[in-house]
Amino acid sequence: IPTINFIHRFSTSDGSYKVLQWTASPEPATGNIFAIGRDISVEREKELKLKESEEKLRVFFENSQGLMCTHDLDGNFLSVNASGAEILGYTVGEITSMNLFDIVPSKAHNEVHAYLELIKEKGKAKGQMFTRHKNGSIHSWLFNNVLEKSNLDSTYYVIGNAIDITSRALLEEDLKE
Repeated sequence: IPTINFIHRFSTSDGSYKVLQWTASPEPATGNIFAIGRDISVEREKELKLKESEEKLRVFFENSQGLMCTHDLDGNFLSVNASGAEILGYTVGEITSMNLFDIVPSKAHNEVHAYLELIKEKGKAKGQMFTRHKNGSIHSWLFNNVLEKSNLDSTYYVIGNAIDITSRALLEEDLKE
């Protein structure tokens, strides 16, 4: 016996709307259809608000002027915004197949190890780091990163936020000279 499920929005007498989820099954012997309706208005509103919030965060992430990324506790990139990838000279796809150690000069790898330990221990880290652009030039960044736990699988990941201060650092060097 086929069961049919559907959702329908109804107008109420006060002008508001209710969203009902229906499950209907026919009874072959009598030809009657039995249906149960459930008010899912609150759940639907929460779902729409969550989608809107996710979209706002995605737009913010993608349109940030600096480097925004997520990485795991080994430094493997999970996501990166287009602007950040471009500043580093890579595409988003290239960066997300890389690790922090791939973009940080080898002489600073000990600092990357220390950073990863600090973020695991304290749940946050901020400071200055240097990266190597795809063309080999060195960039200087101010970063402020936090550790987060995934609600889906309880794994930990880092949300990274950094601004490129290379031109400012070069200006300061010129001023010192």
